[in-house]
Amino acid sequence: MADSEEHQFLTKHGPRLPSNFRYFGMMPRKYVVSAFQGCSVYVSTSLYEAAPTTLLEAMACGKPVVATDNLGCREVVKDSQGGFLCDSSSLNQLEEDTVQALEHPEVGRRGLDFVREKRDWRNLVQYFDQQYAAISKSG
Repeated sequence: MADSEEHQFLTKHGPRLPSNFRYFGMMPRKYVVSAFQGCSVYVSTSLYEAAPTTLLEAMACGKPVVATDNLGCREVVKDSQGGFLCDSSSLNQLEEDTVQALEHPEVGRRGLDFVREKRDWRNLVQYFDQQYAAISKSG
């Protein structure tokens, strides 16, 4: 266990972390929904996300999200209004946005509504079927 990802992370950052901070590292898929449901806010500090699935999963659980301002996250957060975007180089802004998300859990409801309306697989399949049908008729 001494070489585990969690051990290395906690050894490096542990003394500065608040007591309610939980580091999960790689989590088995079957526990992901429970983890999202158990949190107040989902924070992603990823520098690049083409398809930010974890943001959508958190939103599907009604949680406000805080994410770094990159292409994929920007699209999801701005379209849904279900969270906050921060500059990846600003820890102060990350902290401020996280506090805002904690103080405004209703933001998570907007994300949930967005996921249900725009990112539900049943709706996406229907949308893509319509798009492909239109393309095949025009060609």
